[in-house]
Amino acid sequence: MNFEEIKDKIMCMDTGEQKRLIMEMVPQVWGSMRFEEIKDTIMSLDTGEQKRLIMEVIPQVWGRVSDDASCALKLKELVDKDITRLYEETFTL
Repeated sequence: MNFEEIKDKIMCMDTGEQKRLIMEMVPQVWGSMRFEEIKDTIMSLDTGEQKRLIMEVIPQVWGRVSDDASCALKLKELVDKDITRLYEETFTL
């Protein structure tokens, strides 16, 4: 399955599944495939395709799931963690 097929599947998911995808996939969506199968497929993508998924799909899904504070808090937690790591790598001798 390629990126476009995965993107299309995510966009067809109901809001609850999209929320679950954001909550479980960002830290570590289609027809007859179950959530776990979709998650495994995404995890098997190369890093470039995973980055593309985050850059293109998450923003499209976000408007539909952003009413759930737990999603926003999970993304904030991940961003804060990376900002701290980058700062430490940059300014620590």
